[in-house]
Amino acid sequence: MGKSTKPAAAPPDTISLHRKLDPIYECVDTGQNKAALKLIGDLLKKYPTLQIARVLKGITLSRMGMEDQGMELCEEVRAEGPADDTVLNTLALFYKNVGAAQQQVEMFEQASERDPRNSEHLTLLFQAYARAYDFVKQQQCAMKLYRLTNNPKHVMWAICAMLMQADANPTALALAAGLCSKLEAKGSIADRESLLVYARVLRESGQGEKALELLEGDLGERLLPMAAERAVLCATQAAALGKTETAATHWRAVLTHAPDDWAAMSQVLDIAMPTTRAAAAHKPQVPAGGTRMLVRSHSVGGAGVAKVSSEGFRSDDETVAELLGRVSIGDGRPDRAQAIERGRTVSAQVRAAADALGGAPTVGRGAYLLDAEFAWRAAQLGDDESKLGDAMMSYWADFGHWTSCARDLRPYCDAIVRTNARVAREFSDQFVDAASAMPEPEDGGKEAQRHLRRVIAAHAIASQLGRCGGSWRVAPGDRDAPFGLARPSLGRGEGRGRAAAAMELYRKSKSTFAGPDPREPTPADTAALLAMQALCAEATGHLLRGGRDENGSNGSLIEAATSLLAAAAVAEEGVSTSPNHAELRLGLTSVYALLGAATAARDVFAPLDVKNIQMDSMIHHVLPIAEGGASPQVTFRVTQFADNLRNDARRDVPDGCVKAYENGIYTKALEYVDFHERLRASHSLAAATVARVRATLRETLCGGGVTVRDCEKKGPVAGVTGPVMGALDAAAKACQSLIAQNTRYNEDLGTNPVWHPPHHGANSLAVPDWWMTKIAVDLPSGCAVAVAGVHDAGAGGGASVAHRAGWRAAIRRRCAEIHALHRAAAISSPDAASPSPGLNVLAAVRAIETLREEPSDANALADAAVALAPVTADADAVSDAMLAAVASLLRLGGTAECREEDVVAATRSLDAFAAAFASLCARASAGVRADDDAVARAANGAVPFAFYAVADAGVGATVALQSWAAAVQGKGQNGGSNGQNGRRAAGDPALVAAVRSAASSAADAIAGVVDAAVHACVGSSEVEDARRVFGAMDEWCGVEERSGGRLLSSGYAAEAAKKVVASHRSTLGAVRDHGERLVAQLRVVANSVER
Repeated sequence: MGKSTKPAAAPPDTISLHRKLDPIYECVDTGQNKAALKLIGDLLKKYPTLQIARVLKGITLSRMGMEDQGMELCEEVRAEGPADDTVLNTLALFYKNVGAAQQQVEMFEQASERDPRNSEHLTLLFQAYARAYDFVKQQQCAMKLYRLTNNPKHVMWAICAMLMQADANPTALALAAGLCSKLEAKGSIADRESLLVYARVLRESGQGEKALELLEGDLGERLLPMAAERAVLCATQAAALGKTETAATHWRAVLTHAPDDWAAMSQVLDIAMPTTRAAAAHKPQVPAGGTRMLVRSHSVGGAGVAKVSSEGFRSDDETVAELLGRVSIGDGRPDRAQAIERGRTVSAQVRAAADALGGAPTVGRGAYLLDAEFAWRAAQLGDDESKLGDAMMSYWADFGHWTSCARDLRPYCDAIVRTNARVAREFSDQFVDAASAMPEPEDGGKEAQRHLRRVIAAHAIASQLGRCGGSWRVAPGDRDAPFGLARPSLGRGEGRGRAAAAMELYRKSKSTFAGPDPREPTPADTAALLAMQALCAEATGHLLRGGRDENGSNGSLIEAATSLLAAAAVAEEGVSTSPNHAELRLGLTSVYALLGAATAARDVFAPLDVKNIQMDSMIHHVLPIAEGGASPQVTFRVTQFADNLRNDARRDVPDGCVKAYENGIYTKALEYVDFHERLRASHSLAAATVARVRATLRETLCGGGVTVRDCEKKGPVAGVTGPVMGALDAAAKACQSLIAQNTRYNEDLGTNPVWHPPHHGANSLAVPDWWMTKIAVDLPSGCAVAVAGVHDAGAGGGASVAHRAGWRAAIRRRCAEIHALHRAAAISSPDAASPSPGLNVLAAVRAIETLREEPSDANALADAAVALAPVTADADAVSDAMLAAVASLLRLGGTAECREEDVVAATRSLDAFAAAFASLCARASAGVRADDDAVARAANGAVPFAFYAVADAGVGATVALQSWAAAVQGKGQNGGSNGQNGRRAAGDPALVAAVRSAASSAADAIAGVVDAAVHACVGSSEVEDARRVFGAMDEWCGVEERSGGRLLSSGYAAEAAKKVVASHRSTLGAVRDHGERLVAQLRVVANSVER
């Protein structure tokens, strides 16, 4: 008897349905996915068409990793049409969670079409458009809502959408201005946010005068109750209109309400002393309602370029010239003295007002720092420079016990160094002498602390003036060069002497500042930081001087490495006392990284707990470590944080924008749009993606413990294996949009230590590049250096952003390699999926051919990056050779005929690649073997370079040659199957011989690096190596002992030595393990190719 079927039960009533759904909701909300799925299944057995149950099942499946099945269920419900608002909103939640913005839009469009007068559906549709950043449809939907509700809020929604589409549709601003005028006439501009948006619309539509009237008028006074805020907005708008006197009046009004407002003081001096430049370029004031992110903000080209000529840096761009400070009053101008007098009057008036209010303890220190600002500007107009030194000395005398003293004076220190290095050094001596001349208080307690604070501040100021070698941010005596192209430097023994004095001060001060929580930073930590700076500056000095010692070895490299080891020791001492001192931690991270101690650098960096949005601004500190020899778990963890940021931003930024609209905070809604754009095109997130896919490919290829014997047992292999093909598929998919992405660079370079400028090449070669990079004056004539604009918060106006071109080139190259290797493997591997993701053959070849072509008009930018990243440039030449060999394979596999000239070209490309790769590995092997000495291995970035040669270049070489081997054996999908005319690639004697020779050569080259790594580890024990490193540090520091005491503490020096040696062995162990597996696979390739 057949099984009977019962008709589906009628839908339950509302009360019964709620009773059945409540336990399901509870399971879904608490993450009990399996329990929820069981309850939903029971409900669907009785009511198989119940939409809410199917949608909840889709949500549950997506949370269990079965997103496709969940999407199928929810798409079925959407096609049917949601039965009620509960289903609609639950379906919207599913689409939001999986990032399906387009499906969400289409669903609400369908709902609005079914019920066009339903304001709730229209509101949800507007929110969907906002999440999709569809500004035109936002505007249209908002106006439909207004016609239904007559709520002026909806008009403001439409106006915000018009502001966001103004670049593409200039007429939108005129329409927005008209709508704002109508709202004003009706009395509907009734809150602060509406007023600010109105002012922005007027300003951007060319009605700046009316915007100023609006802010100054009764409406502005009523809706902007904070007088200081209103005065700032009025001053900013007046300045934009060129009304300097009106702007000055408003800025003075700001100071009456906020007497410590530094921006207001600086702006008043700008007006009183026109054409002078502030010591620290202040970020432009945000005008009423905000402003759009400039197209060139955070871009590879910056605000413009300065070109290198035989006479130094030059720029025809007025914006760049101003950023570099080349604005001054001509000698014949009669108002020079008047400008100085006006500035002096402003400074005196502001100080008098502060005194009248109770002085610095009451109103703050800005009014007293203004004397230094005035002196700096007066010096630009020809006043005696010594007055600036006097003003700085006076400020130190009054505020040296304030924690902020040295930081306050830094812009003036930088300005003096850049203008006159000799004067800067004289000033630095004056500060140190003044600190030494101060009598020590007889009693301890607070007076002793105040005394030591002044002394430490004096030494910090002297360091900013160049006493500890200077900073990469400021080129001494070169006022024409962009900021950020210098290399701090001290003479032999000079850094040791300065460091010894700083450490004496540190140890003397440490107990004085001891507090209830020993983990908290103290002023004494600054002294340890200065010691580290001096030692790192001496290390750079050794590198710039070069030369060999009496034994013929590169003594400069050894001394540079030893100086960095000493810097690590003093930093370890500082961090042990103040583990939460971020600047010390970042400095120690940098030093360990430069010594090739990736694991130690990772361990020091980890407690900073960098995550969430910090991954966008600080990932440049950790990616060179992760890709320079740290364990793969470091890369995966860092990139997981970056992926979390991307996923959170995809969800939270649109939600924040929607909530801002709901709450009437329109300016925040507009800010969220810019924030979305910066994160969407973030270089940091793109770099993390590339690092992750390449690490996955490496671990997949090298993680199986493959040996020659294993391969021989399984028989000859052709093409890459299935797991590697899967890794390449995932990599090609992830990198597909990155190769041509218009990237935003959000990295905060202000967190870089003064001795460690941003690297200009590949992350994996950042350390070798630092050891080989010359100073900026060695840039070739004609190359261009991109200069940051004032909106580039992570760099600073006038700073070089030449590194961005190098970073962009590195990502483009890595993506091109991924696509080329993926396509080569796909056409020659029997395990390749068809069709496979990523670029097709022609697109992959085109990506290779255009790799050296920079997008847009920024061709010259790459030249500066190449000059500042010489090791990356050498490695790129090897990459070019590999890509040429892969391109030859792609051309042969993608054509129907294998012509004689194609075979000759392919053979030559394979030979050239084998030779280039062998040379790279020989260089790596020589660096690791250098003098068979642990200190020498810390020099020149030898350890991370060896890791790159095997784990990066070696992986690419292996995949490329495996693909070639499969092609010449005819074992891939296309190998030997194409073409009936001419000679085929499969079995071609010349190609077979070339592939066999290249594979053997690559295996021998990697084996040489492996042998060097093994020899470095087995030649002596870890303890013996650490003892030798400690002995070298101790001897080096002992040569320049000072009467002030010992530079290094033995315990911390030994700890630093142990960490460096252990890190080297960890990385070299990875070189050995990866290298042995690659050699095994390459030997099999060579042996399996038909003879």
